[in-house]
Amino acid sequence: MANVVPGEDAQLSFPLPPLHFYQHYTNENVKNDLAPKPPKVVVGEYSMYGHIFKTDDQIIQPLESQGIMRLYSKEEDFDHIVEMKKLNHSILVNYLELVDIMIYAPASPERQKKIEEIKVLFINLHHLINEFRPHQARETLRVLLHRQKQQTLETADRLRRNIEKARSLLAAAGNLLQQPVVKNELQSIEDSDPTLSAEEKLKDLYSLREKLMCDLLDDIS
Repeated sequence: MANVVPGEDAQLSFPLPPLHFYQHYTNENVKNDLAPKPPKVVVGEYSMYGHIFKTDDQIIQPLESQGIMRLYSKEEDFDHIVEMKKLNHSILVNYLELVDIMIYAPASPERQKKIEEIKVLFINLHHLINEFRPHQARETLRVLLHRQKQQTLETADRLRRNIEKARSLLAAAGNLLQQPVVKNELQSIEDSDPTLSAEEKLKDLYSLREKLMCDLLDDIS
């Protein structure tokens, strides 16, 4: 990517990354507060994909504001499922009527008229579906948070069990070291051949403790 010559980016699958992201937003610039500040929050109108939007617009724009006829109920509280079923049946009926027109009079102006009617029906149906998007987003967030909570509780529970298991192992090891047989073995190592160096005695002690821990783990498992 670094060796791309000018004009060659038109043949790339994806455009090159903006220069300011990796030239100005370096770790050092961010640490020294030299990176460019984020843009100001847009207030009022803004343009996106050639269309003008307002920041205080509703999330789901009414069909009337878009110049599209509203075919479902205009009441504030209506059953979305019932209205969507009605639109679905209307689409099916209009499609069958369009098939008849295509068979008997394909050049008739009624063909284009029927196509436009089906188009408006689909737009209304799609608009009703979009009205559930905010609810879908809230429900998705609720499920995500619930799943994260469950994972946190399960992790904490596993950690608590492991802590209890570690405490049990330490307690059992302490009790094992207090047994007379173990004390005698430790004392025999300390009173062993006086020609042994302190390092060799310490090595024997470590070997005995490792053996005791292995025996303890074998008994637990």
